[in-house]
Amino acid sequence: MLRKIILPLVLLVFAQQDFYGMKEEREKEGAKENNDLEKQYKFWLGMEGYMNGGDIWFVWAILDNVPFQYGNSKIWKHGEAYYGLSNGIGFFPSFLNFGWLKIGIGDAHINVINTIIKFMKTYTTITYDYYFILKNKCGVLKNPVWLNILKWWLFYTIVTDIHLFSFKFFNCVKIKILSIGAVVTSKINGDLLCDSEDLWCFPFNFEYEQLRVPGYYFILSPRIELDIPGIINYLSGSNK
Repeated sequence: MLRKIILPLVLLVFAQQDFYGMKEEREKEGAKENNDLEKQYKFWLGMEGYMNGGDIWFVWAILDNVPFQYGNSKIWKHGEAYYGLSNGIGFFPSFLNFGWLKIGIGDAHINVINTIIKFMKTYTTITYDYYFILKNKCGVLKNPVWLNILKWWLFYTIVTDIHLFSFKFFNCVKIKILSIGAVVTSKINGDLLCDSEDLWCFPFNFEYEQLRVPGYYFILSPRIELDIPGIINYLSGSNK
C-alpha cells in the first residue's frame, strides 16, 4: 500500500522539477530572443536614420537628384539612346532643336548608381519597419519582407525615372522634369499632392525635411543629369 502511494509521489516531484526546469529554460530563450530583437531593432533604426536623412541628408539630396552619366550615346534626327551609368532613350524633335539647347518630349532612363542607392534605401526602410513591428507587436506586414522590398524598389524606380520633358544644354547637361509615373501615382493616391511631412518617411527623399521642399516636388521629380564626357568635351572646345 505504501509503495503505491510513494511511487506516484516521487514521479510527481520529478515531473514538477522537469516542468519548472523547462519553464526556466524557455524564459531564458525568450529573454535571449528579446535581446537579439532589441539589438536588430537598434541597428536598423540607426541605418534608417543614416540612409534617409540624418547628418548627411545633403549627400542623399545630391545623389537622389543629380545623376551622373559616363558613357556614350547614339544620336539621330529626333532623339538619342544612351548607355553607361545612365541607360535610356530620349526624344528631341528637330523643331525644338535650338543648337545649344534641345527640348525633349519624353525621357526614360535607369541610372546604375541611383538604382543601387534606391535598393539600399528600400532594403533599409522595410527591414527597419519589419523589426519595428516585431518589437512593438503593432501589426503584421502585408507581404513578405523581400516581396515588399522588390515591390517598392521597382515602383519608385519606375516613378522617378520616366519624365515628360527634358532640356539638354550644350550636349552635356540635361534637366528632366515632370515624372510621368508620379503623375499617374498622384491620381491613384491624391495625398501625394499635399505638403505632407509623411513624404519624408518614404524610402527615397522626395521631400527633404531640412529644405522644406513642398509635396508637389514629388510630381515634378526634377533630375539634373551631368554627362561627364560631354562636359570634358565642351570645356576642351570639342563640343562647342
